[in-house]
Amino acid sequence: MMKRALVFFITIFFLGSCSIWYVTFSSESKSWKGQYKGHIKDDSEDGVFTFQYKGGDRNTEFKNLEIAINGAFSTMTQTSEVHKGAKVEMKSSCVSCAPLSKDEPIEVVIKWDDKYEEKMVLNLK
Repeated sequence: MMKRALVFFITIFFLGSCSIWYVTFSSESKSWKGQYKGHIKDDSEDGVFTFQYKGGDRNTEFKNLEIAINGAFSTMTQTSEVHKGAKVEMKSSCVSCAPLSKDEPIEVVIKWDDKYEEKMVLNLK
């Protein structure tokens, strides 16, 4: 009986020491909707940024599309000379890193067609 209790408490200790957070950040600007969905575990993070052009469809085409994401500890940029479709996905992951802070908003700047630029701030939902 004591062995079972000891195994139970050791198992609970190891399961409890590993915390996983599922987060969703979102916002929108005049022309774009933005979202980040991910999970954070101790010193690692895995997630996806999704940006949707409002009123666009799969035939929408952008020239010189640039998306810059400024988190608390890092900056991520994706640039495409020509991008077809109204949806853009950017995967984000790191191991042994400083993961995204749940308390800090994520600043995003989107530029396209050499003449448009919009900013949005993704906040925790």
